[in-house]
Amino acid sequence: MPLPQMITDRYARLRAWYAQNAQLAGVLYAAPADMGNVRLLCFGPDSSVNLGQANYAIYVPATPRGRLQARTIQTCMNDYNETFGPPPEYPMPEYLLYAAEPLQYHLPAILVRCPPDWLDNLQDAEVNFRSAMVPLHEMGHALLSLVAPQNQGEPYAYWIELRTILRFVGTTVPSGGSYAAPLVGITTTAQAIANFVVGRADQYAIATSAAERQVRATGIPDTIDQIAAVLEAAGLPEFSVTALRQEAEGLRQMR
Repeated sequence: MPLPQMITDRYARLRAWYAQNAQLAGVLYAAPADMGNVRLLCFGPDSSVNLGQANYAIYVPATPRGRLQARTIQTCMNDYNETFGPPPEYPMPEYLLYAAEPLQYHLPAILVRCPPDWLDNLQDAEVNFRSAMVPLHEMGHALLSLVAPQNQGEPYAYWIELRTILRFVGTTVPSGGSYAAPLVGITTTAQAIANFVVGRADQYAIATSAAERQVRATGIPDTIDQIAAVLEAAGLPEFSVTALRQEAEGLRQMR
């Protein structure tokens, strides 16, 4: 079934927030003007669009690899178009990444498959934050493609992810440990944010080169420490602040 309008509106707000230069001032790179051209397309949990095993969101770049992905994915998207008609969040008659005649690719794009709990449990602080940040992680890959294509490794994208979280908690005034930013599309808590960051420890540890290991040893843990300080001021319990700082120190100690 098509996604509810409230869901598509929410992702439109998240995408717009991310694409604004001013909102990214605290991230590693200023957003280029064409950041707003990166489309974010959402599908329901019953969609046949294949994002790969266990992926809720993927970035499809305007590269030879991305064009090959687009041709494969378009087959599933054609079925979706025929079944459900025009998607409300997409200003074209149908979902379209690739067309054969005339040959054209509508890239780059981020595809999001919303699992049931992202649709049914947005009032839950952890679900709300996770369902926002997973697609925004892919926006980080899109940003890297536009401004630093040589730095496409996961550590750079995770560093941007953490800087985005820091930007969010630093520009949203908390109330009783809660962060309500409906204009952005996030309503969550300091505890949920901390749990998300601690839960990503294995991903933040990924590094395959000397440059990526340097990001893992400095940029990523330094940002986690900054997030911990902001959340502590917002009322995050001491045990969770300690967990964040231990995570940061563990990453610094890796070789």
